[in-house]
Amino acid sequence: MIRSGAKLSMFVVIAVAAGGGVATSETPTSPQTRQEITTRLYEASDLPVWRQTGNGEVVFDASLLVAHIQSTVSPKTWSEECIIREYEKNASLIVSQTRDNHNRVAKLLDSLRQKAKERTASPQSSP
Repeated sequence: MIRSGAKLSMFVVIAVAAGGGVATSETPTSPQTRQEITTRLYEASDLPVWRQTGNGEVVFDASLLVAHIQSTVSPKTWSEECIIREYEKNASLIVSQTRDNHNRVAKLLDSLRQKAKERTASPQSSP
């Protein structure tokens, strides 16, 4: 007869051997089980992601925004699986992350948009 702990150990060994990449030795229903990583596209054209080149051409450059997101939203989670890539063709960011961190990214981008609106809506002071 196999004890419950032995069953779990056998599950972990089989899952790892099968390439399952088990992140924890807890049961699969444990709250500590690794979240699924999904990929989403975030519109960024209305954010400060544009720069002018030496010849006057305006180009998409979201490197500062990407660095800000990675340093603000769960900094330790960005890795080979959890990434941000610039998609110049439509001025977007391609983000692979957990659901919780996607929510944080969306909230951060909304906050940046709101701050930009407030800046443009406030009256400019005269020199």
